[in-house]
Amino acid sequence: MRRTYVFGAWLSAALLAATAWGLSVSILASAPPHKDAGAVSRLRGADEPVVGATWGSGRGDAGRSAEGEPRGPLSFAVDDRKRVWLLDQENGRLTCYDHGAPSLEVTLPDVACEDLVTDRDRICVLSQGEPRRVHVFDDSGELVCSIAIPPDLPPVLRLSTDRARILVECPDERGRALYDIGSLARPEETSQRRPGPIFRSAPLPTGRRVRARIEAQSTVVADVEDDLGPALRVRTDEEGDIRAILDVSGDRHGSLYLTTVSGEDDHEHSTAFLTVRRFDERGVLAAWARCAYTPLTDAVRRVVVTASGEVYRMDSDPAGVRVVRWRLEPVETGDRR
Repeated sequence: MRRTYVFGAWLSAALLAATAWGLSVSILASAPPHKDAGAVSRLRGADEPVVGATWGSGRGDAGRSAEGEPRGPLSFAVDDRKRVWLLDQENGRLTCYDHGAPSLEVTLPDVACEDLVTDRDRICVLSQGEPRRVHVFDDSGELVCSIAIPPDLPPVLRLSTDRARILVECPDERGRALYDIGSLARPEETSQRRPGPIFRSAPLPTGRRVRARIEAQSTVVADVEDDLGPALRVRTDEEGDIRAILDVSGDRHGSLYLTTVSGEDDHEHSTAFLTVRRFDERGVLAAWARCAYTPLTDAVRRVVVTASGEVYRMDSDPAGVRVVRWRLEPVETGDRR
């Protein structure tokens, strides 16, 4: 993505976050994986097409071609009405798709928008401009407010929400921190003071929090916490080295979802996989899905899990961008997962 602001400090912070948390910029910019017969046999889950957008700037299209290189949406979200929102920053707009058809286009307030989340009837967009802000829209596309991000906060990587509070995720020496910058229920402009509280774990819809880390080359460990302290630990083993934890999220039923990228680091003959695993409220692996991993250019969000427990995935190919509802398969005895 072409940016107009100074990039050096942001790159250093992103590399720190990649090391500590597992969000790898280099993965997202790498070449598509090589597919082999063994790779195809290890794919799981069913894709239900939801949105198909060709490259372009027309209605319902997404991205543009820059010197022959498609530049796709940086982020997407799914609201409570199952409408899909694409952050089409190359065309300076948000596009809302209802039942697969473009139903609404919203002009972005500036050209530095990079991430997108929804919370009930609110759509929040992260702007990395000067000053940094979170633009809040209602579900009809009207701009409700723009909340300033205090200038003394570290570089912001992405957005999340927690019980109608807006959280920004920043890297620090311990991995990452989430700062509460304001309320969606009271959309007044917030002060420039450093916000609080600071969280070091991701919020879940049930009110619990989760911290995940790569413990070994092929193992991810996640600790689910509540007010009484650590209450649940889940582990998962992967085929091949785990390159990154792309997301940790949950649904209102108490399930936990881990999204990882794995594969051998042989660029000539490598096959990379994107895997989502669902653990039930007891920490038992209940379902999972896996697809061959083809990176999106400059992608920030690849998978979205809704509060009701639906999983959506965004892909790109030479024709354009598509969003699918990704149906996880129940775990069976003898599954290699």
